[in-house]
Amino acid sequence: MDAQIKHGNTLNSGSRYAADFDYLMHDFCIERFLEKLKGRNCLELGCYHGEMTRKLSRLCLSVTAMDNDEVCINTSKLACKSHSNVSFIQSDFSEFEEYKNYDVIYFSHALEHVPDDLKLISHINRQLNRDQVMITIVPNGTSLSRQIAVEMGLMRFPLEITDFEKKIGHYRTYDMKTLTSLFQRSGMNILESGGIMPKIFSNNQFDRSLQAGIIDMNYVKALNKLSAKYEELCSSIYLVSKKG
Repeated sequence: MDAQIKHGNTLNSGSRYAADFDYLMHDFCIERFLEKLKGRNCLELGCYHGEMTRKLSRLCLSVTAMDNDEVCINTSKLACKSHSNVSFIQSDFSEFEEYKNYDVIYFSHALEHVPDDLKLISHINRQLNRDQVMITIVPNGTSLSRQIAVEMGLMRFPLEITDFEKKIGHYRTYDMKTLTSLFQRSGMNILESGGIMPKIFSNNQFDRSLQAGIIDMNYVKALNKLSAKYEELCSSIYLVSKKG
């Protein structure tokens, strides 16, 4: 595999669902939110195996990674053992009462795993102060790959929760309309919205195409540059919000 593809993507061995494409997406997310993260005290909601935690730690003044899963916490601690500016909290997001202590809340690909999303976002909104921002990133239900899957008869409709997604703990699938509605109902003030990486393939197809040399990182970077033009077809969608 191309060294650029492998760079930083070392924690997915044995993962129950993460693909190399997921870890490449981390870098494009960092690039998108660089100025909002650099030099800040960051609270990461959902650390999984610590890959994004490590990347955030190289950019942020400090990172506190929170997860309700003890295995994820312990795995992430091992991954971040050489990063002195990282700490961990095991807690249910909806029971945490110290959101106000951080400059930025980074909430990536975890909201879809939360049983009551409105309860959580409303809780966070009440906790925040006016100077904080929250970056929320979720898988996009209208990505091109999901729409293709519908046309192929593999899914009934783009926002369907697939059996695989149910197995890994997804409660719902968002598009920009439903994500925006959720934050508006919670009282949050939305500052920015957008998409990241038009998704022409499934994760597995991206991985195999990169490994086989059918596409390379220049192609992937060029594809990412089209994100603003094709937001509704992107792999992920995001909101940047603050207390309402």
